[in-house]
Amino acid sequence: MFEPQFAELTFEEKVLIKQISTLIQHSKEPEKATQLIDILAKKGLTAIVKKSIMDPEFDNLCKSNLLNPFWESEPGKKLNISPQKTVDRFDLLKGHVLYQASKKGKDYIRKGFFQEAINAGNFTALGEVARQQSTDSLKAATTAANLYGTPGYLLLTSLHWNNKNYQAALLSLITAEKLEPHSEASMKNVGKKLNEIFPDFTDWTTTRDKIIQTGKISENYIKIIENQADKNFNQIKDKFDQPAANDDHPQALPGL
Repeated sequence: MFEPQFAELTFEEKVLIKQISTLIQHSKEPEKATQLIDILAKKGLTAIVKKSIMDPEFDNLCKSNLLNPFWESEPGKKLNISPQKTVDRFDLLKGHVLYQASKKGKDYIRKGFFQEAINAGNFTALGEVARQQSTDSLKAATTAANLYGTPGYLLLTSLHWNNKNYQAALLSLITAEKLEPHSEASMKNVGKKLNEIFPDFTDWTTTRDKIIQTGKISENYIKIIENQADKNFNQIKDKFDQPAANDDHPQALPGL
């Protein structure tokens, strides 16, 4: 098993993981389930996250339907996380923990945890990469759109706007607006206002008009873009709808 240096478990954490693993195996027993929730709430989540990024089998166990009630109890409530269809409950928690861990410690530790936060689909980490104007920016923004609906597509709009790719910005904006009724859980998990994601956003109509005017997009192209946005929306809207479920492999983005 590969153990990256930045995520090396302490002796205490290894003991804790062994205890947690035993409790998970017997989590259908009410007494064991109560103990598990107590440990997760008090001190176990960070150790579990570190273990999960170096042990795929353990990570899959954490994503099993059996454990969803635990992630939705104390850990989820503490971090104000809502279940959503496109990101596993454990990955939502894991991404948050990893992103926070990436803000302290030595440089190699911060970089390691930040990359793992991206791998977990953490919106804040993806947003930072998207705003860096690097070769990875488009991939990060597209991943965010694929996972988070409206806030992700608005991040993609911001990237295209800054790159003066106005037709793509308009397509992303229209898709973001169409997905808004389907992105309630995503918006809550992202925890940002729309103008925090795209600083030039005011409201849907005004922002749309601004992109069209700045990009001098003709009526013909507007119709083409609107048709493509309708096609995108019809292909992906169902995957964002409640009730939340475990989608192991979110669908790919169409038309971008």
